[in-house]
Amino acid sequence: MKSERRVLVFDIIILMNELYFSEAVVLDREDANDVDGRFSVYAKGFGKFFAKAKSARKILSKLSGHLEPGSLVKIRLVGNGSFQVVDALKFGKVEISSPDLYFLDRLLPEQDFDFQIWEMLTKGSPSTGSGLDSTSSPRVKFSWPVALKILGWDPEHATCEFCRLGKPAYFDLRGQGFICEECVSKKTVGTLQRKKRNQELIKVF
Repeated sequence: MKSERRVLVFDIIILMNELYFSEAVVLDREDANDVDGRFSVYAKGFGKFFAKAKSARKILSKLSGHLEPGSLVKIRLVGNGSFQVVDALKFGKVEISSPDLYFLDRLLPEQDFDFQIWEMLTKGSPSTGSGLDSTSSPRVKFSWPVALKILGWDPEHATCEFCRLGKPAYFDLRGQGFICEECVSKKTVGTLQRKKRNQELIKVF
């Protein structure tokens, strides 16, 4: 009989083609077909991944209530690269709005774990001026300026990509650049509809 491969790192258990995460955040969910759901999840020690849950859209689904965006979950998967949810248990909820989670999901690369992103998701962003590396700094609610800085786009040192003068008020998801309030008001980039899924602008300041 072949021996089982079992590895424990950051509370990740890898057993053959099965993975178990004791801490993960559901970022987004969408319909996969008439009955199934597709979920984007950020797991501690692993990063973002996508997983399908069979029959998650059915009224009597045992998984659906545990996999709402913003849920802190324990989750078990099967698969090798293409994952399927076997079990999920919600044990908490992050204090970040669904639109912000959706936009963050758009920016995060797959299977690339960042501890600062994890801390921001589960404990809030470091207070302004305290420094991102300060473990003792007080925590505040989710902050896009801090999130973008962690991900490599620092709004404090950016200018508008259209006029090159104004202080950026928005971050353009599609172009991955900053735009000032004046250029937005001139409808350079179209009408803002922030809560709609086709919206490409994040309000930064």
